[in-house]
Amino acid sequence: MIRTISVFIATSLLVVMLCDTLVLAEDTEPYKTGVRTMLVDPFKDTEQWTLKFSKFRSRYFAPAIKQEAETDIAEKQSREPNKLWYMIVDGSKYPEILPPNALPAYRDEHPYILGIKARFDFPGQNWIILEPSYSRISSKPDIKIDQIKWKSQSKDPNQLDETVVADYFDPSDSRIWQSPYFIYMYRQTVYLSLWVWGCAKRYNLDAYFEDYNGIVHKVSMGSLNFRGWRKITVKIPTSIPQASKSTPLKRALKFLRFKISSELDEDPGAFYLYFAYMEALFNPLELPYHGQYLEVNNREIWSEGAKYENKTTQ
Repeated sequence: MIRTISVFIATSLLVVMLCDTLVLAEDTEPYKTGVRTMLVDPFKDTEQWTLKFSKFRSRYFAPAIKQEAETDIAEKQSREPNKLWYMIVDGSKYPEILPPNALPAYRDEHPYILGIKARFDFPGQNWIILEPSYSRISSKPDIKIDQIKWKSQSKDPNQLDETVVADYFDPSDSRIWQSPYFIYMYRQTVYLSLWVWGCAKRYNLDAYFEDYNGIVHKVSMGSLNFRGWRKITVKIPTSIPQASKSTPLKRALKFLRFKISSELDEDPGAFYLYFAYMEALFNPLELPYHGQYLEVNNREIWSEGAKYENKTTQ
């Protein structure tokens, strides 16, 4: 009898442990099934980004240089250009500076980080803006939008095809060009991730997106008051529209800029900041329906139809 009870208790404990393990496995799944990761930008070229500062950015980063320059009246009015305040650091020479927990493929293929230095003269509403220097497609930072030869999607629209630059992107749509420069995100963006080396100062990071209606949305990515590398991941709010009631249903977002803003009473002194591996987690899935080929190949079909009409009228 005692042996039977002992076996029953042991079996019950084993079942409970297995159930707890299964629940834990489900709880630790960070994203929904079907969501995929894409490297939006590896930060390998400063020519792909533009850096801007608020009004009270110091004329010189190093105080010694500033004092030496102020000995001349003409030089006193000079100001170091913004392009000297950010740079790309090649991590292949210094692998220990790369984010330690980043994907090995990123560290091997894109060993770069974007460094920013900043210094302000007064506390207050100081800010730094990092924005694209030309319009491009996510995951293809080397290609400008106006240099892309657009292709229609001929494969299953539920499959991710990297040869297709973006679904339903129509360069003739005037709303696409409302923003000066942007990164056109691929499909429906669910999460945005960025590796950040914190400055241990009370600055906040925000990302700005524009929806297909031309409305700009701010997505808070949190405080930068920490030291060392940290991967910041934020969920894109469902209140930001990425779909239309009419076809084409999916309307991808445009990433406009990162903005780093200080608290009003934060020390305006010098600091450094580093970015690496801007990622987007997107949902490539959609419910198929009869005649879906017409939605994703409208431009190609009408282009072919126009050629046929020209031949018959001649």
